[in-house]
Amino acid sequence: MNTTTKTQNDMPMAILSAVIMWALVFLGLYSANILKKPENYEMCDTGGPAAWALYYFYFSAIGGGIGAVYETYLILIGKPYVEETIPWVPKTRGYIAGYIFTVSTVFDCFMVFATSEADFLNRI
Repeated sequence: MNTTTKTQNDMPMAILSAVIMWALVFLGLYSANILKKPENYEMCDTGGPAAWALYYFYFSAIGGGIGAVYETYLILIGKPYVEETIPWVPKTRGYIAGYIFTVSTVFDCFMVFATSEADFLNRI
C-alpha cells in the first residue's frame, strides 16, 4: 500500500480523533467552570475550589489542546498521523505521555488522600 492510499484511508479516523480531542478540551474547561461555582465548594470553607482539583482540569485542557491543534494541523495539510511532519514532535510525544500520566496520578492520589484528610486538601 502506498503512502497516498494510506493517508486517504486514515483521514476519517484522524478527523474523528481530532473531534474527540477538541471535545475533551471543551470538557476540561467546562468541568473547571463547574468546579468554580460556589455551590460546589462552599462547604469547604476556603472561599474557592481547591487548587489541586481545579488545576487538574486546566492542565488536562492545555495538554489536550496541544494534541488537538497538532492533529488538526496534520488533517489540514493532508497528512493524518504522520508525526514526522514537524521534526521535534516525535521526540516530545513521550514527554506528553509522561505529563498525562503524572497529572492523572497526582489527581488520583489526592482523591484517595482526600478520604481521610479532606480539611487539609481543601486548603491547598
